[in-house]
Amino acid sequence: MRRVFLAGPADRLEETLAQLQCLGTVELDGLGQGAGVPSPPAGEAARRALRYLRTTPGRRRAQARDPGFDVAAFVARVSANAERLCQLEERREALNARIRVLAPWGDFAVPPAPDDLGGLRPRFYVVPAARLDRIPPDAPPWRCVHRAGGRAYVVALSPDPPPPGVFPGTPVDGGRRRLRDLERELAAVEAELDETRFERLSLTNRLKLLARSLAQAADAEARAQAAAQVARDAEVFALSGWTPAADLAALGELARSLGLALLARPPRGHETPPTKLEPPRPFAAGAELVRFFQTPPADDWDPSVPVFMGLAVFFAMIVADAGYGLVMALALVAGWRPLGRGPARAWRPLLAALAGTTLFWGLAAGSWFGARPPFAWARHLSVVDPRDLPSALGIAAAVGFGHLAVALAGRAWTHRRHPAGRAALGWLLVLGAGVSWWAGWGPVPAALLGATGGGLVLMFSDDRPIASGRALLVRLGRGLAALAALPRLFADVLSYLRLAALGLASASLAATFNALAADRPRGPSRPRAPGGAPGAGAGARPQSGPVGRRRRDPRAAAQHDRVRGLGAGRRRAPLQTLRAPRGAFGMSQFLILLGWIGVCAPPALAGIGSVMGCAAAGQAAIGAMLETDGGHGRLVAISALPSSQSIYGIVAMLTLARPVTADNGAALFAVGTLTGLALFLSATRQEEACAAAIAAVREKPEVAGLALAPAAIIEGFAVFVFVFALYLAGTL
Repeated sequence: MRRVFLAGPADRLEETLAQLQCLGTVELDGLGQGAGVPSPPAGEAARRALRYLRTTPGRRRAQARDPGFDVAAFVARVSANAERLCQLEERREALNARIRVLAPWGDFAVPPAPDDLGGLRPRFYVVPAARLDRIPPDAPPWRCVHRAGGRAYVVALSPDPPPPGVFPGTPVDGGRRRLRDLERELAAVEAELDETRFERLSLTNRLKLLARSLAQAADAEARAQAAAQVARDAEVFALSGWTPAADLAALGELARSLGLALLARPPRGHETPPTKLEPPRPFAAGAELVRFFQTPPADDWDPSVPVFMGLAVFFAMIVADAGYGLVMALALVAGWRPLGRGPARAWRPLLAALAGTTLFWGLAAGSWFGARPPFAWARHLSVVDPRDLPSALGIAAAVGFGHLAVALAGRAWTHRRHPAGRAALGWLLVLGAGVSWWAGWGPVPAALLGATGGGLVLMFSDDRPIASGRALLVRLGRGLAALAALPRLFADVLSYLRLAALGLASASLAATFNALAADRPRGPSRPRAPGGAPGAGAGARPQSGPVGRRRRDPRAAAQHDRVRGLGAGRRRAPLQTLRAPRGAFGMSQFLILLGWIGVCAPPALAGIGSVMGCAAAGQAAIGAMLETDGGHGRLVAISALPSSQSIYGIVAMLTLARPVTADNGAALFAVGTLTGLALFLSATRQEEACAAAIAAVREKPEVAGLALAPAAIIEGFAVFVFVFALYLAGTL
């Protein structure tokens, strides 16, 4: 990026801004506060007017051409109509509510002065009819003027409000306006509402003209905002901005054609140029994803393509089902043409990548709507099992290593002529040392890579020249401080274990639901014969032989038996083991009770925490919606983050579900209860981070991705606890 300055005659300002807008390569940064040009209708106001007219029921035929169409006046007229319609509807609702309150008392007028009634004031109460006899004899004079629905409408006369409890009912403000006056005003409001709605309907005949002029209005608004950033006087103007170095030639040609002076120079140390993300066209959605999380500095590499591919891989690992991938692909094919219109066109490649990777990974995982693939050829493609904890954790860690390696390699290549690039290469070698140690390649490669990478980080984490011994010591000190981030590097790798956790949760839930559906009786229950055998009928279960047992898929039956806690060949539920001899409840029964508490604790505690977290974060999101005009979906997504702990709790329960005995009851209680408490605390603390993130996004939407980082870190600890719980459950 290059810093550019343009100067020229003041009468060329509007033409210069229009030409710069057409060029589209200069981003102004505000050299001064000029007087600006008259502001045209705001683009957002025009879009609101367009949405308002498009939602009008029974629109009129749109007018195609009007040479004298004034966009500014039309938008102002539509905005005034929308505001007036809203005010009238609110007034109508208020009048209807007031009329409903006063109607039981009839049409009455309260005297304007207390002296008109001898200093008395009417007091209105709604009293249950059954409690009228409880009004004390020394109460102020009163009378029941109406009864309906078990209520009595009482009017009392008293100079001061009676003490509480004298009238056993709800006091009502009678006001000073008569019922007939309110009804007349309501009729006038209704008539004005009809006129306003008719005006709105008549405005729809220029809907097409407004839609065509919307882009022009937005361009005019952008030029007006740019003019406010220009320093000028009566004779000359000057503006500054940033442009890519490759576009300097085009900007110079524009300056010569307009007779402007142009000055361009590289950015200085204290200046921060804007970031321009330009990924290949199929990966354009990756740039939007990067901007959602955090826009990198201008001198850093463009991570749009890795983020694009990473999201597709992460989504596929979480879903881990070919059936859902096929459904997504078919839905995308059906909506491919509509998605090709407007800005949604850039998201079609991302949706295609999500569907394709989900289908591919689902086939590799051997899952088809949570069951084995129905086709023989698909079974041969099954190479991984997402429900196998060790392999799932290994794949997630490998993805984490690979993702961070790509990021470090991109940074090293972008800054290859700068010390920061060598430091990034050092971190890449340190990461490679961790991979070699984890893969078991021996201590020598790991030590060699780690020493080389640590040395690069130590020497090149600071870019100050080594002009003296003191400078060398300072540089080495900065390098040592940088090496202190080594635990954070591997913590970032471990954070990818949430992919394994979510994938395991998805696979376990699908298998469980399929197992429950496989065991569900088909058809209505049948009466049994005296001998206990089922009688004949349309609702009979399918029989597989003389024994009459139903065929079940072995994997579904095993999962179902684990969920229901059945033994290897018994149909007796483990809860029956709690039965003890009459009058006895010994230590074994107590341990079995603790075991069942441990099995049920993870989903219960995690669900309570998710409810509390989503409720608090949701309240913050609703409050932020009242102060923002857009981005409401992002706020709702942030408020839903504490819900993931309930998924972890359900999967932990399914993993712990087994026959409970006195031998494993204490272990189940410890693992389940402590896991549930950790998930509960994670959800309730995550609500605070989510509420703070929502407040930050409300004030500064561009920090949305960075504001989510603390909430993600808190959830990371829940993932660690969840993974450890799965490991311990496998040892019980």
